[in-house]
Amino acid sequence: MAEERVVAIKGQGPFGDPRRQLIGWELSECVNPRGSYFAPGITPAFTPGRSPEQIARYCRKLRVPEDAIDRICFSSTEFNLPRLIKFAEDWYSVYSCLGVCVRQPVMLSYDPQEAAQLYTSATGIDITPEELHKAGERAWNILKAANVREGFTRKDDRFPDKFLEPLKAGDKEIRLMNYNRTKELTRDDVEKMFDDYYDERGWDIEKGIPTKEKLEDLDLKDVATDLGKRGLI
Repeated sequence: MAEERVVAIKGQGPFGDPRRQLIGWELSECVNPRGSYFAPGITPAFTPGRSPEQIARYCRKLRVPEDAIDRICFSSTEFNLPRLIKFAEDWYSVYSCLGVCVRQPVMLSYDPQEAAQLYTSATGIDITPEELHKAGERAWNILKAANVREGFTRKDDRFPDKFLEPLKAGDKEIRLMNYNRTKELTRDDVEKMFDDYYDERGWDIEKGIPTKEKLEDLDLKDVATDLGKRGLI
């Protein structure tokens, strides 16, 4: 089918080609509820050559829990991009809620502690960095739930087939590789990345959507009830 040959994600053109360098936002574009939009998935991995230790420093600046840092950075020889993306997206949601620009030079000027202090100063409402992070995760899950209500599932978080084919550049072929460019990736490898992303989010891996338990844990019982009545979760 022609639709399967189009290089598109949820009907939109992707921002970049991961065959040049897999930096993570190509995966984020696939799982993003609003479609092919890369900004929420920006991490230090947008620059090649980052080490697990450098990614761990970034995670600690965002107040990512240590057990999650171990899963992201030290569970294998290469840090786990899809697990990292989850926390980048949650923090992006916080910035969006606060009205802060998400360009890297601006984002890196704030950390959760500073953002929480500024929020408290502006509103008079005390909030901790951890509560701010949870608010970002809650916002992302609400956005995803809106898509679930309209029938979107894992089948729509599809990595374009074209990216799994060699990109011809003169007499050379550029193939989809992992971040460190030590292994060529297959469709199964990409699907395993999605598995890791859904797992880190606490979502249903098979369906690629929030579970009832996750929504209720985020104080979104009304959202869980609505999706449950529709037979979606």
